[in-house]
Amino acid sequence: MVRQLPVPPHLNSYHHFLRFGHAMLDKIAGWRGEIQLGRDMVFAPGAEAALSPEDPQGKLILASHLGDIEACRAIAQLKGVRTINALVFSDNAQRFKQIMEEMAPQAGLNLLPVTDIGPETAMLLKEKLDRGEWVAIVGDRIAVNPQRGGHWRVTWSPFMGQRAPFPQGPFILASILRCPVLLLFALRQQGKLHIHCEPFADPLLLPRAERQAVLEHTIHRYAERLEHYALISPLDWFNFFDFWQLPDAADKE
Repeated sequence: MVRQLPVPPHLNSYHHFLRFGHAMLDKIAGWRGEIQLGRDMVFAPGAEAALSPEDPQGKLILASHLGDIEACRAIAQLKGVRTINALVFSDNAQRFKQIMEEMAPQAGLNLLPVTDIGPETAMLLKEKLDRGEWVAIVGDRIAVNPQRGGHWRVTWSPFMGQRAPFPQGPFILASILRCPVLLLFALRQQGKLHIHCEPFADPLLLPRAERQAVLEHTIHRYAERLEHYALISPLDWFNFFDFWQLPDAADKE
């Protein structure tokens, strides 16, 4: 008989949504200059070295819906440390986008709304990277609608004990841009936002002869690291939908 471990009392839906509300306030506070590095936000061990603030080379950040990456972007932008361009699928959060525009208009700086990532997007991002700017894209949210033909370009990876669909697009984009790739998370720990950062690839290569196998391995590796950090701070997991299913509940292949 399997013995179930007791769940800590704070790991419940109420505290989960409360943490999400606080994260929304952190986003606004970050763009209003009210979050201070060292006081409200600190680097986890090794994170500052991984970010290489003195390195002029453009980098791609593989982010996620875990924690508050937007607060990091705000501080980097407002302090003049780095320009971070964020690819956003704004169709997913129209109401919050409106609130941000009203309360922190500067949050729209270097936002790149997209509905699909095509050659034009890749060329624009390459220009920004060549100027030493950084690009951030989430690797854990599939598109709102399937690709042409009704197919989803996803890879099913183990995540929290089940297989979940992860989008292939961000990783294919990373391989096209041929730049260093970092994983970045900002998690609420001990009352402060802790910045976790680690190298992921330099660059991310998908050899033609074994493209699909390498792509799947890369996505599995991302899912493994996402799970690692989600277990560190589970209340920071902000994917509030059935993450383990496609929107149309299609059968897994």
